[in-house]
Amino acid sequence: MKILFNVIFILFLFINSVHSEEETTTKQFDDWQLLCVKVDKKERCEINQLITVDSNIQFKFTYQILKNEKTKKNFDAFSIITPLGVNLTKQAALIFPNSEEQINLTFIKCETFGCILTVNDASENAKDNELFNLLKKRLSTSDEFKLGIGAFLEQPLTIKGSLKGFKKSLKELRQKSS
Repeated sequence: MKILFNVIFILFLFINSVHSEEETTTKQFDDWQLLCVKVDKKERCEINQLITVDSNIQFKFTYQILKNEKTKKNFDAFSIITPLGVNLTKQAALIFPNSEEQINLTFIKCETFGCILTVNDASENAKDNELFNLLKKRLSTSDEFKLGIGAFLEQPLTIKGSLKGFKKSLKELRQKSS
């Protein structure tokens, strides 16, 4: 499982790095964008949304379709990159309107650019896959979401995000990944 998270992390760094031999394309879908980086004739894509709070605090939400190098099967991964300074002892929570369910996410690790929360459908644990399937359903059927995160304040910090354009961008990502 740790290897899987390292693969996601490495891919994230790969997509976000900028080299002169890379070709980067983006396509906007309302509040989400499809970002593709082509290196050595291989294209890696993700959909993402960047939310800025108080003009300088940024949260990045990404959805990727990755390949497990061991099984050669594709899997989906949803990640959130938070700024540094969050309370890692508290789980973050994704909340969707018209839903009683709250999806709790655990921090994987922190790096110089921020802290990472991720969930995917490649787990051998059925409960983890069930959680991811619920998340995928909520992302595809809701118009917005809230992220509640501990930030060493009295109340959790709440970030609102839009899902406008998510389904269209995910459809395009699936086409590019097939």
